[in-house]
Amino acid sequence: IKPDLIAPGRQIRSAWSKESISESYNFVRTQLKDGTSMATAFVSGSAALVRQYFMDGFHPTGKPQKTKKITPSGGLIKAVLINGAQSAIGCNSKYPLKRIKSVPYDEHQGFGAISLIDTLPLKGKNEFNLFIRDQIRLVEGTKKEFKFKMNKKNCNIKKFSVTLTWMDEPGAVGCTSCLINDIDMHVVKNGIRRFYPNGLDGEDHKNNVERIQVPANRNDNFLVVIKGTSFITRATYFSAVATGCFQKVLRG
Repeated sequence: IKPDLIAPGRQIRSAWSKESISESYNFVRTQLKDGTSMATAFVSGSAALVRQYFMDGFHPTGKPQKTKKITPSGGLIKAVLINGAQSAIGCNSKYPLKRIKSVPYDEHQGFGAISLIDTLPLKGKNEFNLFIRDQIRLVEGTKKEFKFKMNKKNCNIKKFSVTLTWMDEPGAVGCTSCLINDIDMHVVKNGIRRFYPNGLDGEDHKNNVERIQVPANRNDNFLVVIKGTSFITRATYFSAVATGCFQKVLRG
């Protein structure tokens, strides 16, 4: 799935460098620009804020506590950014100028638009809980399970979202099935219905990012299963993030 995320990148005011050495050394101007170079600033800035959130001890209460400091891995930061991304209904094409319809996981938006307020709890700003696991060792043929019950008071979001990431080994040049270590995730709702990641009806054997978002009501139960399907190396390490109206994790 590419792109992973989208961010504002059209008509962004940015610095404008001198066009020739003959211009004044006091040259200070800006101009409106388009493109991924503009969007990159939003994404990298958001990633820096996610890291600061954990380093300043905001997790799990939503307010800074020095004793709760965590140094997040790159995989965890990526999972947080993707977990709260919001779907877009379309995008604009510049050449030719037209509006393009888009759905989650397609080639226009990937997992959606960055929205930190939808994935990082902040005291007085939102009401949901964040669950994290970072750099968890997994061996082929084994699994990790995490069970969530939607029973948090004063929480009104109607979605349970969970995202899995891992840093895979380099694939071969020209490969079509490029995963070296394949981890798979699914979610079971209320012990009955099973949900798979990335808008699929089954396991994803192509991507090293998997996200599942499921409608949720009070007292619903969700079982998240993460399993080591096929590894070339002896073990690998994953990061996982979940958000929702759960009070605590019952297992895992």
